[in-house]
Amino acid sequence: MKITAAERKIIEWVQEHILVLFVIFVSVCGLLIRWFLREIESVDAANCLLPWYQEMKAGGGFAALRNQVGNYNVLYQFLIAAMTYVPIYALSAYKALSVIFDYALAFMASALVHEIASEHKKGIAVLTYTLVLLSPLVWLNSSAWGQCDSIYCFWIVAAFYCLCRDRYSLAFLLYGVAFAFKLQAIFALPFFLLFWFMKKRFSVLNFLLIPLVLIISTIPAMIAGREGGLLIGFQIYASQPGSEILYNNYPSFWTLVSTSAPPDYRMIMYAGMFVAAAVMISLAADWAEHRVKPDPVNALYMFFLLTYACVLFMPGMHERYGYVYEILGILVAVVNRKTRALLPVLSGITLFTYGQVLFGVEIQLTALAVINCAVFLIYTCLLTKELHAA
Repeated sequence: MKITAAERKIIEWVQEHILVLFVIFVSVCGLLIRWFLREIESVDAANCLLPWYQEMKAGGGFAALRNQVGNYNVLYQFLIAAMTYVPIYALSAYKALSVIFDYALAFMASALVHEIASEHKKGIAVLTYTLVLLSPLVWLNSSAWGQCDSIYCFWIVAAFYCLCRDRYSLAFLLYGVAFAFKLQAIFALPFFLLFWFMKKRFSVLNFLLIPLVLIISTIPAMIAGREGGLLIGFQIYASQPGSEILYNNYPSFWTLVSTSAPPDYRMIMYAGMFVAAAVMISLAADWAEHRVKPDPVNALYMFFLLTYACVLFMPGMHERYGYVYEILGILVAVVNRKTRALLPVLSGITLFTYGQVLFGVEIQLTALAVINCAVFLIYTCLLTKELHAA
């Protein structure tokens, strides 16, 4: 029996719209994965997120902004206060917010790759959307853990997208939003400084937009009557408890050289900051010496390596602090085929640490640190070679 005319039309229609249909399929799969994880209550949710919600609700929602609740900045506190007016379970509200930004991050990442790719733009954009949305690190972070890392990462990727389109002031405003959400956005700052130095197209005064956004984000707290004025946001970050160990479930360089809580921790911590700075400056100096052009693809490589180096060599890092470079690693893999074999290893390292926190999986952090350092060196060699040849 021959194929019917109706069947032929259906097949032709599917072929014509295959990418759209695939995106819909991926989106639904991503939502179902997150839906089935919705009832997991992590230790952080039980000890931090839910008590913060209850305190905000007892304090009158937005009126509770007059006092500091938790250790996040005002922008996230404002969103928690808004959640108290929504008639759904608190944990579901937290996770729904993060899931929304999972999708926003995946879309922004695909838009970025579509902007910088030289060929097969649509296909590569769809691949990027799929890899980001279905990355275990993304859906475990938001739907199992209830964390908000996709939120600040979205604003960083959006800022980088604007840099690639020469919209510099908007880029720094968006980066300011990321910084207002979470202090860990500062890991992206070395790249922004390098980009300013190499691009020579915009004023250093744009960096003032970053603290300006932080100040503006604290207005709801000021209206609610909180003391501190324009310095509220800076005071919150200054008061956030620092780590008292050289590594906190993240397999960093410091896992290899010291115990988790050495008696001379402070001295090693300050030395560690300069070690991280030395590595990043060395990378930047090499690129400057070879006159690397800061075009979008090269900028992506540099952004990835600098954020990776910052987290890997800074002391006191948590397992979630690598979120930005892990997302950038996906984009690098999509753009550069030579790095694709490294992506599962890059993600797998952090996946093990997530498993330990969420499900009690036993891991050998020292072994992971060795692998992590090796992966960084391989990425550095591969991408530096690409940058020198550009």
